[in-house]
Amino acid sequence: MLIPELLPEAEKLNTNIYYKNCINGMLTGEVAKDVQKLKALKEVIFEGVCADLCVMDFARTYARYLDQINKEVNLFVVKNAIDTFDSPLHNRC
Repeated sequence: MLIPELLPEAEKLNTNIYYKNCINGMLTGEVAKDVQKLKALKEVIFEGVCADLCVMDFARTYARYLDQINKEVNLFVVKNAIDTFDSPLHNRC
C-alpha cells in the first residue's frame, strides 16, 4: 500500500510499483524480468520504509543485478522519501 503522498506517482508514465513480503523486493522475480525488458531504462528511484533494511537490501541487490546483466542505470535513493526501522508507520516489526 502506498502512502498518500506517493499516490500521484503511481499514475505517472513509466512508473512501476512492486509489492513484496520480505525485505528484498528483487526476490519477487517481477523486477528482474522487467529490468531486462526495459531497453531504455536510464534511472531508478528507490523510496520506502526501513532505510537500513528494505531499501538498502533492495537497492544493493538491484545494483548487483545490473552489474550481472551489464546494464548501466543511474540509481537514486531519495533521502526524504525513506525512513528508519523504528518508524511508527512500519508494521512488520
